[in-house]
Order: sequence, then structure tokens, then C-alpha cells
Amino acid sequence: MSAPDPGTDFGPLVSEAAANGLMAQVQDAIDKGATVTAGGSRPNRPGAFVSPTVLTDVTPAMRAYHEELFEPVAVVHRVASIDEALELANGSPFGLGGAVVHTDPAVALEVADRLDVGMVWINSAE
Repeated sequence: MSAPDPGTDFGPLVSEAAANGLMAQVQDAIDKGATVTAGGSRPNRPGAFVSPTVLTDVTPAMRAYHEELFEPVAVVHRVASIDEALELANGSPFGLGGAVVHTDPAVALEVADRLDVGMVWINSAE
């Protein structure tokens, strides 16, 4: 394995198989109408790199809606209310952790209490 580029802000995935699997999830979403707002490709460099990617307009018909994306891909959903956000979050079969971002600490705590996850960060992701 070669040394990382000094300008690199993120590293490669664990393997080519992991990178290819992730890109298959991303491509499935794109093929079914998701919008790529950032990334969506593999950089032209050696290694199992995937560009940090943001997907929107992801629907239940897409793998990215139901499958966990550990690698540098984020799915952003628009919701009209806290209840809708909680329904979306709690409808996932995954739930190791979650984060609540809100300007009102009391509201953030209420939302955190209603999340069905193992741990919750408030106004932080660490």
C-alpha cells in the first residue's frame, strides 16, 4: 500500500469490493431518480477511493433508502415536520446511533428521547 497523499482528507475503503459495492448502491439510486448533489464517482487514482457523495430525492424503491451506507455517502431527506423526521428515522431497521441538530435544546432532547437508536448526539456527531 502506498503512503497517503498529504492533501488527502479521507482515506480509501477497505477493499475494491467494498468500493464497487458502494458504487453499485449509488448507481442504483441514480438510475431510479436520485439526485447527486456532490460526488457520485470514484476519483481517478489508485486505491479503493470513493468521492464523498451526497444523494437527495432517495425513495423506498432504491437500495440507498434501505441499506446502510458506511462509506463516504450520505443520504439527505427533506421532511415537513419533526414527527415526519422521527417516522423516517425510526422506520429504519438500523439504529446504532443518531444525531439531532436543533437550535432549541429542549426540542432536541424531546426528539432524542423519541428516537429508537442505541445512542444519540445532540448538535454533534461525535
